[in-house]
Amino acid sequence: MARPAATNAILIDNPFKLLYWLFFRGLALRRYARSIHEDLDEELKVWEVRREVGDDPRFRALCRARRLLLAGTPLASVLLFGAIFTGWTGFNWRAALLVSLGYTAGTLAGDALRWWFPQRAAYWLGWFWAIFAILSFGVPVLAAFLPILEPFSLSALIATFSPSVDIYLVAVGVAVGVTVGVAGGVAGGVAFGVAVGVAFGVAFGVAVGVAVGVAFGVAFGVAGGVARGVAFGVAFGVSIVLGVIRFYFWLPEFIW
Repeated sequence: MARPAATNAILIDNPFKLLYWLFFRGLALRRYARSIHEDLDEELKVWEVRREVGDDPRFRALCRARRLLLAGTPLASVLLFGAIFTGWTGFNWRAALLVSLGYTAGTLAGDALRWWFPQRAAYWLGWFWAIFAILSFGVPVLAAFLPILEPFSLSALIATFSPSVDIYLVAVGVAVGVTVGVAGGVAGGVAFGVAVGVAFGVAFGVAVGVAVGVAFGVAFGVAGGVARGVAFGVAFGVSIVLGVIRFYFWLPEFIW
């Protein structure tokens, strides 16, 4: 049930304030979200309640801050961590920026799908990944026995548009971004936004995590999967670290 806003209600109206509340005042953010609508929590899955509270100024401000945070996090994290890693282990700016741009576009597209088609978006996402899996893994395996299928693999289809690796990086970013935009809350979107671009920038210059990279490469059946596997490994590790850090920031609120 929607709750009326007080005339002096707090507005979380910019992404920096939302980021602060998300990581340092998680329980307060939960209470704030539920003061808008009882079904809204700190994950801010705003599409679930937009019909009931769409006219609430707190809700509108929160939606703007949320979208700006999701859109700005990938590029900001690449600029920040790229500057650090450039002088330490090396950093592939081109790969990181391309993946981040693709991720941002995918996240915003997925979020828009959730906003306008809250019931159907997850269903479409399932079909998207089913087609992706068939073209990426099923067709190449079958092409070993039926060479006529080789032009229909995902890599061959992408190569028809551009032989450059750049389009692959953008496509990876878009695929992950759409998934997070449709399936995830704001905390997951921020964590992956930090991790994805940085991971691909680091993956081409860091030896740490090669074992994880190989494991991910083998698990996903990706030919030449070391670099991409390292990227997935780093992204997964960064996401876990951010989640753990967020939990410890919440502890003082539990104590009080």
